[in-house]
This record gives sequence, structure tokens and C-alpha cells, in this order.
Amino acid sequence: NNVRITEEGRYVNRQQLANKYTIRKQIFPMPKTGIILITGGNGALGLLMGQWLLAQYDKVCKRDGPPPADTEPLTIKFLSRSMKVSEPDTWKDIERTAKRLGVVCEQDKCDAGSKDSVEGLFVKCAGKISGIIHSAGVLQDATLPNQTWEKYCQVFQPKSKAALYMHDALERHNNPLLSFFWMFSSIAVSGNPGQTPYSASNAVLDALCRYRLAMGKPGLAIQ
Repeated sequence: NNVRITEEGRYVNRQQLANKYTIRKQIFPMPKTGIILITGGNGALGLLMGQWLLAQYDKVCKRDGPPPADTEPLTIKFLSRSMKVSEPDTWKDIERTAKRLGVVCEQDKCDAGSKDSVEGLFVKCAGKISGIIHSAGVLQDATLPNQTWEKYCQVFQPKSKAALYMHDALERHNNPLLSFFWMFSSIAVSGNPGQTPYSASNAVLDALCRYRLAMGKPGLAIQ
């Protein structure tokens, strides 16, 4: 079951331990230009990933030197429906670091669970997207007797459906700078008590990443 036959050839899914990659201590090949999108950008995970990206940008610039002066600066968009920052102190830290590094960090409005909203965002980015981190999601935990289809939909919309909307937009809008598309499928994909909607949604993210990889496109589900 680990072998998938596609129109482009054969894809073999291999599970590997992460420790040898940790030992290598390689610097993430951080883009120095373009636009990086973070869905759920005002949540704890989205802000954490923003801080991490800035740290990787700093490492790459120290190793390879800053981008040429005529290069358009890297932009990191923290996407949300409300544009309300959940952790103001963390956001201020991000702004200070971004200013020091010459990176543009900005709040932008986008409902990742809306196909029209995602489409509008991709049109506005005009083919300059160099990375995507999909960290949006909600929980509706309950045992099966207490679950409803409405609760399932509330979980699917910002997580699995949002990922599919972005994948669809990437298929229709050329973004030649795109180097990574990360999703967080969580260990709940294996099934935790009361998390059937979350587990099902996470399974879609894993499947989407396998499909994108089989097509030779960026896709990574972090559990």
C-alpha cells in the first residue's frame, strides 16, 4: 500500500527517522524574496512559525550574505479573518526583528476556508508566493454520540478544505518561486479520543502532501 502509480510515474512512500537530519544541523534554505503566507497567522502556532522563519532568514543571510540591494524584500503575510493579534508582545517582537532584518511582516485579511478569499489573495500576490505555512484550524472534540455533521464541517473548512483551496489556486496560478508548502496534520491523524473530525481532516492533509510530492510539487505534512 506504500506504492502509488500516477500519470507521472511511481511514488513510494518511505518513513524515515528524523534524528539523522537533526544531527546534520543543516540551515533551512530560506527564501530571500517573494511572499510567504501563514494561514492562522495570528494564532500561537502561526506567530511561532513567523518567529522561526525570521530566525532562518537571519542564519541564511549571515552565511550567504544579504540579498542584492535591487531585490524586492521578503514579505511574510500573517493571514486571518479578523486580523486581531492574539499575542501582542509576540507580534511586537516579530516587528522588531523584521525591521532589523529588512523583512516585511504584515497582517493581511484572508479566510482560508473560503475559496473566493483564497482566490483573491493569490491574485493579489501576483505569482510572487515563495512559501506557504498552513497552520489554521479549529477543534470540535466530542465522542461520537455527541458529534454532528455541522461540527465536522466547522473543522474541515479552515483546515482540510482550506488546504485544498490553496492547492487548487497553486494549480491555476503560476508561482515559480514556491519552494515549500507546509501543513500541520498532527499526530491526531492516528486518532485521539473525541477527535474524529480533526483526525479525518488531518488525514486529508497527509493525502494531499503525498499527491503533491508524487507530482513533483512541494508538500510537507508535519505531525
